[in-house]
This record gives sequence, structure tokens and C-alpha cells, in this order.
Amino acid sequence: MNVRSCILGLGLGSLFLGCASVPLADVTDDARAKRFVVTASTATMYLVRDGAFGFDFNSTIFRIAVDGREVGVLAPWTYLVLEVPPGAHVITATTPENQDRLTVEAELGRLAFVRVEHRTGWMAGRALLSVLTEPTGRDLVRRSSLVQP
Repeated sequence: MNVRSCILGLGLGSLFLGCASVPLADVTDDARAKRFVVTASTATMYLVRDGAFGFDFNSTIFRIAVDGREVGVLAPWTYLVLEVPPGAHVITATTPENQDRLTVEAELGRLAFVRVEHRTGWMAGRALLSVLTEPTGRDLVRRSSLVQP
């Protein structure tokens, strides 16, 4: 094997090993959020991204907005937690290739879970939003890390 082949192989290999990263919150804040405590005056919403693989090997960062206000970014196996007033809220996930929206009804003193799913796109990952049941949402959050707000 010549030097040119080795360099080409290393270069191609590094393309497929790229991963996305976002600033993570302190482990104490992560543990507190995983207690799933609700308040009587608001609803608590968890936005969680799992790590299912796609063509871009999850290197796409998803920008998340609630009611038109950007609240953070998600990489594989990360989540955001927000206190929101009760009522309908529009969640938006944006990638370089698409934007998905979902309206979620947040109930006073209750938990709401939204999955931000990675789908294979043409040049980058695509976002797909869906509401999760509480047991499934709790499970995904427990396996994920809290993102800094």
C-alpha cells in the first residue's frame, strides 16, 4: 500500500466519523431535570433528540424554537427542558435541509415530551417532530444529556 492510498483512506474515514457537539449543562442541572418535577403555575416541556443513525451519521445540529423564539440546539442524545405557560405552543426544528413544526398543547402542572427525530436527507439530516408518551419521553431523557440553555 502506498502513501497516497493511506492518506486517501484516512481522509475518507474521517468524513464518516464526524460527530455533532453542543454545549452541555452541568451534571447537577442534568440530574435535577431528570427528576421530572412539575410546578403548579406552568407546564414543563422536554424536547429530546435520540441518536438513530442516518446518512450523515447524526452530524446535523437541530436549531429549536418555541413560539418563534430560539431556545437552543440539539445534537444526538441531548435534550432541552423548558417551563412554559399552559396552552398551545409551536415547536420548530430547523436543519440546513428542512424545517418541521408541531403544535403541542401544554397542560398546567403537567409534563410534555417532544421527540426531535433525525431523518436521512439529501445533504444533511432532516428533522421530524412528534409528541411522546410520558413513559417513552422519560426513558429518552434519562438516556440523554441536558444542553445549556
